Amino acid sequence: CGQCGQENEATPVSFAGLLREGWDEFIKVDKKLLATLGKLLFRPGYLTEEYVRGRRTAYLSPFKMYITVSALFFLVWGLIVPFDRVEEETARIASDIQQGMADGEKDAKAGSRKKGSISIQVNGKTVPAKNGPVKTWNMMREKPLQFFGNRIQWKDLPETVAEYRAEESKKSAATRDKPILHYLKERLIRFGNNPADSAKSLFSNGLPFLLLVQLPLFAIWMRLIYFRQRRLYVEHLVFVLHTHTFFFLLFGGVFAANALAQSLGTRLPMLDIPVTWLMLTGIVTFYNVLGYKRFYGQGWGKTLVKGWFLLHGYLFLFAFTFSIATLFAILWTLFAPG
Repeated sequence: CGQCGQENEATPVSFAGLLREGWDEFIKVDKKLLATLGKLLFRPGYLTEEYVRGRRTAYLSPFKMYITVSALFFLVWGLIVPFDRVEEETARIASDIQQGMADGEKDAKAGSRKKGSISIQVNGKTVPAKNGPVKTWNMMREKPLQFFGNRIQWKDLPETVAEYRAEESKKSAATRDKPILHYLKERLIRFGNNPADSAKSLFSNGLPFLLLVQLPLFAIWMRLIYFRQRRLYVEHLVFVLHTHTFFFLLFGGVFAANALAQSLGTRLPMLDIPVTWLMLTGIVTFYNVLGYKRFYGQGWGKTLVKGWFLLHGYLFLFAFTFSIATLFAILWTLFAPG
């Protein structure tokens, strides 16, 4: 074939030929993988330099590498994050707060305590809770919610969907909630009763997409910081892909080691020490600074100053995109079918 080079005659492939072809492909990928990982881990900015210079055949594609490594990272993340424990703890605290609020109201009527003050159980000890959270919760419950012209009083919603449906079944057809209002109330009840499921859905499904969306935005910020160098936007984007891949490899390796330890019935004690996470964050920061220094070729003074602006810009972008993602997650929880 003049277009693809495929032979016109179909030739049978022997089993030995298939094995040989597979072995050749494995060796080719293995060499690329080793060369890419070695340069990525120990020579910050080098792979981006090679990519810009056109030396790309010997290394893995930056985008393909990012997708693969990030997918493995979030797979391990989903295995070790204790969402079930979060749900149990949330339910326990909610129960304590509700009981404390009820006791506080009784004591307030008896004159033994100020209205709105409560006590909750923390690690088995009874401690007084400040009025601020209680007042905030009461304000949220008192304030009506408006959805497309429908008014919903939060405090009047039943605890479960089953209770709400039972109440509705007792009403006449004329006094029942309209379909849209009925649907919204059920979604609100489900949303309030399943915080752990909402968190799990957001972090396991939304966070990878969030980071993927943030990459091109951060590359724009990098182009603004280094606007005098007249580099193409794609060059900044490739640099961002490489640095994020390093982040996923570092933290993914730590999480994988902890998952392995958990499978053996133990745990890595160093992960319970805040200094460990500070050290890992410091390694990522130092890696990025070295990458800036090598790839953009400026002095240490300019590199550190621009690195400071890049870091704060990244944190701002993450907070902004995370807020948008959280909003969409809440709207999806409220309005998605099912």
